[in-house]
Amino acid sequence: MAFYLCVNGHLHSFDFQYAQRARMRPRLEPTLVPGMPRPAPRPSKVPYVSEWMSKKLITVELTTPLNLARNLMLEKGLHHLPVVAFNRLVGVLSDRDLLKNPKAKLTHEAMTHTVVVCDGDTPLFEVCEVFAKENVSCIPVLGKAAQLEGILTTKDVLKWAYETRPQ
Repeated sequence: MAFYLCVNGHLHSFDFQYAQRARMRPRLEPTLVPGMPRPAPRPSKVPYVSEWMSKKLITVELTTPLNLARNLMLEKGLHHLPVVAFNRLVGVLSDRDLLKNPKAKLTHEAMTHTVVVCDGDTPLFEVCEVFAKENVSCIPVLGKAAQLEGILTTKDVLKWAYETRPQ
């Protein structure tokens, strides 16, 4: 898989099978109940992250005042803001981070420092697995030289599922 952990701007390879075993979380495998219809086969064309990610990014710096970031999120209708330092991703500020850290004054005090990232050539099905297993709702997309190219959210995946559903 083409997934990495971005920890304070440094990329680390990430193996989800190992992470599952290390956490000892039971895997929830789907089971078919007799009489229930089988799931529809996947579409023949494999969708990639680069086709469905949001490319118009609004980012904040580590030292951005939190009330400014909060107002920006409300004004633009965003749930996630990538946090950058020297044009490198160092974390993500989410609406949940704002709720968990009401006394924080600056972005770096409230943001999530460890972020799962991927590249644009990652199949969308693999990202769906990450969303489900890792309890994340956005994955920043990095390009060449670890530059931030976009962000894929659960909303983008739902849009893909709706637009490619069988008629």
